[in-house]
Amino acid sequence: HFAAVDNQRQQTELLRALLPELENFNVIAITAHGHTKDYEDLEGNPMSRTFASIKDIQGTIAASVMLADNIAGSTKVPGVYLGISMGGIVGLWHSVLGENKFRRMLIIAAHTQADEIFTAEPFSGMIHDPAKVKKLSEQYNQAFALGDIPEEVRRRNEKTTIYLGTEDSIVNIQTAREICKKLGIGGIVELPLEHDIMWLGSR
Repeated sequence: HFAAVDNQRQQTELLRALLPELENFNVIAITAHGHTKDYEDLEGNPMSRTFASIKDIQGTIAASVMLADNIAGSTKVPGVYLGISMGGIVGLWHSVLGENKFRRMLIIAAHTQADEIFTAEPFSGMIHDPAKVKKLSEQYNQAFALGDIPEEVRRRNEKTTIYLGTEDSIVNIQTAREICKKLGIGGIVELPLEHDIMWLGSR
Protein backbone atom coordinates (compact mmCIF):
# COMPACT_ATOMS: atom_id res chain seq x y z
CA HIS A 1 0.00 0.00 0.00
CA PHE A 2 3.09 2.24 0.00
CA ALA A 3 2.17 4.35 3.05
CA ALA A 4 4.58 7.29 3.51
CA VAL A 5 6.60 6.31 0.43
CA ASP A 6 7.59 9.36 -1.62
CA ASN A 7 7.32 7.70 -5.01
CA GLN A 8 5.02 4.70 -5.34
CA ARG A 9 6.00 4.06 -8.96
CA GLN A 10 9.69 3.82 -8.02
CA GLN A 11 8.92 1.30 -5.28
CA THR A 12 6.86 -0.76 -7.72
CA GLU A 13 9.74 -0.76 -10.19
CA LEU A 14 12.14 -1.76 -7.39
CA LEU A 15 9.86 -4.70 -6.55
CA ARG A 16 9.95 -5.79 -10.19
CA ALA A 17 13.75 -5.50 -10.22
CA LEU A 18 14.02 -7.62 -7.07
CA LEU A 19 11.53 -10.18 -8.39
CA PRO A 20 12.00 -10.33 -12.18
CA GLU A 21 9.72 -13.38 -12.38
CA LEU A 22 6.81 -10.97 -11.84
CA GLU A 23 7.17 -10.08 -15.53
CA ASN A 24 5.55 -13.46 -16.26
CA PHE A 25 2.35 -12.60 -14.41
CA ASN A 26 -0.45 -10.09 -14.21
CA VAL A 27 0.25 -7.96 -11.13
CA ILE A 28 -2.54 -5.97 -9.48
CA ALA A 29 -1.35 -3.39 -6.94
CA ILE A 30 -3.91 -1.92 -4.57
CA THR A 31 -3.25 1.39 -2.82
CA ALA A 32 -5.19 2.09 0.38
CA HIS A 33 -7.14 5.33 0.76
CA GLY A 34 -4.93 8.28 1.60
CA HIS A 35 -1.62 6.49 1.24
CA THR A 36 -0.52 8.66 -1.66
CA LYS A 37 -0.91 11.93 0.23
CA ASP A 38 2.06 14.27 0.54
CA TYR A 39 3.15 14.08 4.17
CA GLU A 40 6.37 16.04 3.82
CA ASP A 41 5.16 19.09 5.78
CA LEU A 42 2.98 17.25 8.30
CA GLU A 43 3.94 16.10 11.78
CA GLY A 44 3.25 12.66 13.20
CA ASN A 45 2.68 9.25 11.71
CA PRO A 46 1.23 9.48 8.17
CA MET A 47 -1.44 6.92 9.01
CA SER A 48 -2.72 9.32 11.66
CA ARG A 49 -3.43 11.79 8.86
CA THR A 50 -5.14 9.17 6.71
CA PHE A 51 -7.68 7.69 9.12
CA ALA A 52 -9.59 9.86 11.55
CA SER A 53 -10.94 6.96 13.58
CA ILE A 54 -10.98 3.21 14.08
CA LYS A 55 -14.28 3.17 12.13
CA ASP A 56 -12.40 4.55 9.12
CA ILE A 57 -9.89 1.71 9.44
CA GLN A 58 -12.70 -0.85 9.73
CA GLY A 59 -14.30 0.52 6.57
CA THR A 60 -11.06 0.45 4.60
CA ILE A 61 -10.25 -3.11 5.69
CA ALA A 62 -13.80 -4.31 4.94
CA ALA A 63 -13.82 -2.72 1.48
CA SER A 64 -10.36 -4.13 0.75
CA VAL A 65 -11.43 -7.64 1.78
CA MET A 66 -14.37 -7.39 -0.61
CA LEU A 67 -12.08 -6.11 -3.38
CA ALA A 68 -9.60 -8.95 -2.84
CA ASP A 69 -12.45 -11.46 -2.90
CA ASN A 70 -13.79 -10.03 -6.17
CA ILE A 71 -10.33 -10.23 -7.73
CA ALA A 72 -9.87 -13.82 -6.53
CA GLY A 73 -13.23 -14.78 -8.00
CA SER A 74 -12.77 -13.06 -11.36
CA THR A 75 -9.66 -14.87 -12.59
CA LYS A 76 -9.66 -18.21 -14.40
CA VAL A 77 -6.50 -19.37 -12.64
CA PRO A 78 -6.24 -18.99 -8.83
CA GLY A 79 -3.83 -16.19 -7.95
CA VAL A 80 -1.34 -15.47 -5.18
CA TYR A 81 -2.09 -12.81 -2.59
CA LEU A 82 0.78 -10.74 -1.15
CA GLY A 83 -0.07 -8.32 1.63
CA ILE A 84 2.32 -6.13 3.60
CA SER A 85 1.29 -4.43 6.86
CA MET A 86 -2.30 -3.20 6.32
CA GLY A 87 -2.40 -5.33 3.17
CA GLY A 88 -1.46 -8.26 5.40
CA ILE A 89 -4.33 -7.47 7.77
CA VAL A 90 -6.67 -7.49 4.76
CA GLY A 91 -5.29 -10.82 3.55
CA LEU A 92 -5.75 -12.50 6.93
CA TRP A 93 -9.31 -11.23 7.22
CA HIS A 94 -9.97 -12.41 3.66
CA SER A 95 -8.96 -15.91 4.73
CA VAL A 96 -11.73 -15.73 7.34
CA LEU A 97 -14.46 -13.83 5.45
CA GLY A 98 -13.72 -14.30 1.75
CA GLU A 99 -15.70 -16.69 -0.43
CA ASN A 100 -13.08 -17.11 -3.16
CA LYS A 101 -9.70 -18.74 -2.69
CA PHE A 102 -6.19 -17.75 -3.62
CA ARG A 103 -3.68 -20.43 -4.54
CA ARG A 104 -1.32 -19.12 -1.86
CA MET A 105 -1.21 -16.22 0.57
CA LEU A 106 1.96 -14.42 1.62
CA ILE A 107 1.49 -12.12 4.59
CA ILE A 108 4.19 -9.75 5.83
CA ALA A 109 4.21 -7.96 9.21
CA ALA A 110 0.53 -8.22 10.16
CA HIS A 111 -2.09 -9.81 12.37
CA THR A 112 -5.88 -9.53 12.47
CA GLN A 113 -6.28 -7.47 15.68
CA ALA A 114 -5.97 -4.11 13.94
CA ASP A 115 -7.14 -2.21 17.03
CA GLU A 116 -4.01 -3.30 18.89
CA ILE A 117 -1.83 -2.08 16.03
CA PHE A 118 -3.50 1.29 15.51
CA THR A 119 -3.85 2.24 19.18
CA ALA A 120 -0.23 1.38 19.97
CA GLU A 121 2.53 3.93 20.55
CA PRO A 122 3.68 4.36 16.91
CA PHE A 123 0.16 5.56 16.05
CA SER A 124 -0.44 7.61 19.19
CA GLY A 125 -1.48 10.65 17.13
CA MET A 126 -4.31 8.84 15.38
CA ILE A 127 -6.83 9.17 18.21
CA HIS A 128 -5.93 12.37 20.01
CA ASP A 129 -7.75 11.69 23.29
CA PRO A 130 -6.03 8.91 25.32
CA ALA A 131 -9.06 8.71 27.63
CA LYS A 132 -11.25 7.93 24.61
CA VAL A 133 -8.93 5.10 23.57
CA LYS A 134 -9.13 3.63 27.08
CA LYS A 135 -12.90 4.04 27.23
CA LEU A 136 -13.46 2.39 23.85
CA SER A 137 -10.66 -0.20 24.03
CA GLU A 138 -13.06 -3.09 24.65
CA GLN A 139 -15.28 -1.95 21.78
CA TYR A 140 -12.23 -1.70 19.47
CA ASN A 141 -11.08 -5.15 20.59
CA GLN A 142 -14.47 -6.70 19.84
CA ALA A 143 -14.58 -5.03 16.43
CA PHE A 144 -11.61 -7.12 15.31
CA ALA A 145 -12.15 -10.23 17.45
CA LEU A 146 -11.95 -13.43 15.41
CA GLY A 147 -14.33 -15.57 17.47
CA ASP A 148 -14.55 -19.28 16.68
CA ILE A 149 -12.61 -20.26 13.56
CA PRO A 150 -14.24 -22.89 11.29
CA GLU A 151 -12.09 -25.81 10.20
CA GLU A 152 -12.55 -24.69 6.60
CA VAL A 153 -10.63 -21.47 7.38
CA ARG A 154 -7.83 -23.44 9.03
CA ARG A 155 -7.56 -25.66 5.93
CA ARG A 156 -7.51 -22.58 3.70
CA ASN A 157 -4.57 -21.21 5.69
CA GLU A 158 -2.46 -24.34 5.25
CA LYS A 159 -1.05 -22.58 2.16
CA THR A 160 -0.47 -19.28 3.95
CA THR A 161 3.04 -18.14 4.83
CA ILE A 162 3.51 -15.26 7.23
CA TYR A 163 6.70 -13.27 7.82
CA LEU A 164 7.05 -11.63 11.23
CA GLY A 165 9.75 -9.31 12.56
CA THR A 166 11.22 -9.99 15.98
CA GLU A 167 12.17 -6.29 16.13
CA ASP A 168 8.80 -5.05 14.86
CA SER A 169 7.60 -2.15 17.05
CA ILE A 170 4.19 -1.99 15.34
CA VAL A 171 3.07 -5.63 15.03
CA ASN A 172 3.44 -7.51 18.32
CA ILE A 173 5.02 -10.84 17.45
CA GLN A 174 3.48 -12.74 20.38
CA THR A 175 -0.03 -11.62 19.38
CA ALA A 176 0.74 -12.59 15.78
CA ARG A 177 1.92 -16.06 16.84
CA GLU A 178 -1.28 -16.65 18.83
CA ILE A 179 -3.47 -15.54 15.93
CA CYS A 180 -1.53 -17.72 13.47
CA LYS A 181 -2.19 -20.73 15.70
CA LYS A 182 -5.90 -19.89 15.80
CA LEU A 183 -6.08 -19.46 12.02
CA GLY A 184 -4.15 -22.66 11.30
CA ILE A 185 -1.11 -20.91 9.80
CA GLY A 186 1.90 -23.19 10.22
CA GLY A 187 4.21 -21.44 7.78
CA ILE A 188 5.71 -18.80 10.07
CA VAL A 189 9.06 -17.18 9.24
CA GLU A 190 10.55 -14.91 11.88
CA LEU A 191 13.20 -12.39 10.87
CA PRO A 192 15.27 -9.97 13.03
CA LEU A 193 13.84 -6.92 11.27
CA GLU A 194 11.77 -3.81 12.03
CA HIS A 195 8.36 -3.20 10.49
CA ASP A 196 9.39 -0.82 7.71
CA ILE A 197 12.02 -3.14 6.23
CA MET A 198 10.28 -6.49 6.67
CA TRP A 199 9.60 -6.76 2.94
CA LEU A 200 13.35 -6.86 2.25
CA GLY A 201 13.83 -9.99 4.35
CA SER A 202 10.85 -11.85 2.91
CA ARG A 203 12.27 -12.26 -0.58
